[in-house]
Amino acid sequence: MSSLSSESGILSAHNMQVPLQKEFKCTIRNSPELMKLVEEFYRAYRALAERYDFATNELYHA
Repeated sequence: MSSLSSESGILSAHNMQVPLQKEFKCTIRNSPELMKLVEEFYRAYRALAERYDFATNELYHA
């Protein structure tokens, strides 16, 4: 059996997620340009989601 198996707990999704989250938070705080890009992407995503909801609602009631 490999030492990186999921049974050993060495390489599980949770074990990898926590350090990546901490690293991401540090990167975001230290990079205002990246933060602006993430905010802009989020606003564009929300606008697209609202347009999709409106369009599907219109089609449903047509």
